[in-house]
Amino acid sequence: MREDDQTVRNWLKRYVAEGIEGLHDRPLPGAPPKITPAYAEQTGLRLSDETVRLCLQRAGIVLSRPQHTSSSPDPEYAVKKRRSKTRATA
Repeated sequence: MREDDQTVRNWLKRYVAEGIEGLHDRPLPGAPPKITPAYAEQTGLRLSDETVRLCLQRAGIVLSRPQHTSSSPDPEYAVKKRRSKTRATA
């Protein structure tokens, strides 16, 4: 997993002391985020792209680019597609 030796030792120590529950991520120190999605919606604040991305990520929403595919009802489509790719690289 490419973790530091000390990290593995810490995990092992927590597992021995607390069992499987000791391996769950713990809350990080520091103040909670000042802008929540509900607060931003209520106040109409403008947020940076990164802030929006982080809010979506916390809500379990991950944006990704759509994967486009080409298709056709033509029974010979696969053969024609391969043929056109070979010509394009030649």
